[in-house]
Amino acid sequence: MDGLLWFDQRIVLVAKQPWEGSTISAGRQIGNVGTPYIHKAGNHIYIGYHGFSGGTSPPYLQRGVARFNGSDPRQITAVDSSYNNNLVRSTSPVTFLRQNGGAEDRPVFSAGYGAADVIRYIPGSPGTDDGGFYLVLEGYQGSPFCNDPNTSMVIAMARADIPEGPYRIQDKVLLGSFQSPGNPPSSCGRDLPSWQYHNGQYKVILTQPSKFGLQRIALLN
Repeated sequence: MDGLLWFDQRIVLVAKQPWEGSTISAGRQIGNVGTPYIHKAGNHIYIGYHGFSGGTSPPYLQRGVARFNGSDPRQITAVDSSYNNNLVRSTSPVTFLRQNGGAEDRPVFSAGYGAADVIRYIPGSPGTDDGGFYLVLEGYQGSPFCNDPNTSMVIAMARADIPEGPYRIQDKVLLGSFQSPGNPPSSCGRDLPSWQYHNGQYKVILTQPSKFGLQRIALLN
């Protein structure tokens, strides 16, 4: 691949566990894995992703992390007929805690965690490297679907010592508010957050709020 042409495409993650959406109904898989990020740390490559259970009780969305014990992503193999390859996958989703280390039990995260992106300290940037991995992510309440009237959504930041977590979510969310289902905040629809470092600042790129599929890309300094 050269950035324009992509070769040797392959499937590297398929839902295998119930929280990822592996249940089969009428011959079809219920739920999915999605919103991946890829991050290199040391001699390993990490792929973060959400699992969507497709079930009827929360949490519907949870985050997973798969590890490749190597530094060249081209060496990640395609899954076989049993959905196995040379990625190391946890049997449990990533654990999220409150900033003080207690259980993350705020209602706004009860439906689960959607898209996320991780960043490490950029050498030469402001501040001091504390060795942490910083995650910006969506938190859902009520329903994982933003056009559902029972959905509210926030964008939050969390920190972990290692890419697999556990991650501690800051006490104050970046965007949104802790409102109740049935009265979703205007932030519902601020979607797919990702980190960028540019011109001396860390920035979050995300879609602008809309509950009607009219999202636009926005930038948060």
